[in-house]
Amino acid sequence: MSLDPGLDTSFGLVTPDWLDRRVAEGWKVFWQCLWTGGLAGNDGINAVAQSNLRTYRQGGVDYGAYVNASPPDWYPLSKQMFHIRENAGAEWGPLVRVATDLEIPRLTFERAQALTQAIGAQGKDVRIGYTAAWFWRVYMWNKAD
Repeated sequence: MSLDPGLDTSFGLVTPDWLDRRVAEGWKVFWQCLWTGGLAGNDGINAVAQSNLRTYRQGGVDYGAYVNASPPDWYPLSKQMFHIRENAGAEWGPLVRVATDLEIPRLTFERAQALTQAIGAQGKDVRIGYTAAWFWRVYMWNKAD
């Protein structure tokens, strides 16, 4: 199996020229964060997300978005979904793939699943979830090995 090299450009503004140069360098997949797990980085994401997603779509590259799943006591799921959609703006409709990022301590499997299901109910392909092995063992399953 070969993996295509990809870039996460979540807080930087992507221009068509920049994208063309990265594609010429061999980058194949581009990702945009739509929710950091909290409101701390939301303004930075909101400033670039819709534009970046539009640039990817118009540039004809393979792209997707990801959202950090928050612990259940941080925000109601409805608030997360509101900001996810708001950050994507008009590009929410054409966006196909949205991955769930599992990296925040105190996140529960049930909350990650609820967020993934809520995004899937919006017609998005949510088959990608990612995390680090240490996080999965410690926070999701509480296993030491």
